[in-house]
Amino acid sequence: MTAINPKQLPFGRIAVGAATYAAPDLVGAVFGFKPSEDQAAAFMARLFGVRDVAVGIGTLASKGEAQAMWWRLGMLCDAADVATGLLAFRTSGAPKRGAVLTMAVAVGALGIGFAGARAAKA
Repeated sequence: MTAINPKQLPFGRIAVGAATYAAPDLVGAVFGFKPSEDQAAAFMARLFGVRDVAVGIGTLASKGEAQAMWWRLGMLCDAADVATGLLAFRTSGAPKRGAVLTMAVAVGALGIGFAGARAAKA
């Protein structure tokens, strides 16, 4: 089994973020959201998309301690995504599928981000 290279995460953030910004309906459907039926959901999806693009670019464009900071900022976003997913289970009408998928991706990204932050400081 091949270990995940932490440097792949920023590229993944950029790809997912750009796709979410450009096509919130398509990406939203994977997570069980319907941005085409709710323009507020499309708006929020695009905010998420821009955030991920910015964090991905910041991580790739920096070195040393600055890069470690970008890794930690990404981890902060991922932790907030997990917390938001947990809150969805307490909210009537919130898409549970989206919450579960978001939390699963965010937990994985947290682990990869931790490895990336350690490597950046080394």
